[in-house]
Amino acid sequence: MPRHPGDRLTAPDGRTVHIDLRLVPLIRLLWNLDIRTRASCQDYGESLQAHPGLPSGDPRWIEFHRGRVWLKLPAQDAQRLLTMVGTDRGLRAALRRWATADSWLAFRPVVLDAFGVGVETSNDVHLFFPSAHLGRIEHVLGMASARPVDHPAAEPGRSPVAPKPPSRNRRPGISPAAGSGDVPQDHSSYSNTTP
Repeated sequence: MPRHPGDRLTAPDGRTVHIDLRLVPLIRLLWNLDIRTRASCQDYGESLQAHPGLPSGDPRWIEFHRGRVWLKLPAQDAQRLLTMVGTDRGLRAALRRWATADSWLAFRPVVLDAFGVGVETSNDVHLFFPSAHLGRIEHVLGMASARPVDHPAAEPGRSPVAPKPPSRNRRPGISPAAGSGDVPQDHSSYSNTTP
């Protein structure tokens, strides 16, 4: 399947992954802050249009996502990211608005359990936001990664990371995941589309 032009980066787990070019600085900042990512796309609408056989191939759905970045992250990491982004007044306003051109969309799917007899909340959150916000997000995260931390490095060879936000900053639908199982990071537009 076609992808956006990208670069091959070494993920924190040591694997080499494809990252869309416009997202390389953002993904590097996220990883530097120990925020894990599972998948990403620099323009989700373009990807939907390139794959019209997908259930989401409805032209209205494509237009809604055109110009929007997609990030798939573990729920706890999405909560940390949203908390950091919310420190910027303009981005905080976009996080709180609904159905405007600059609003953000965050959702955590409810899926069938492994046995198909019940449902469970996915461990992942899907974030969609305007690509025009990338520079501001990168600035906020750059400031956060430059802050000194007052706790020791987690492991040899890994830099210390900013502490996780207190639980009082939870946003509805972005609560920590029930499980902590990690899924391989595949950032190509559609090679990892499970919720």
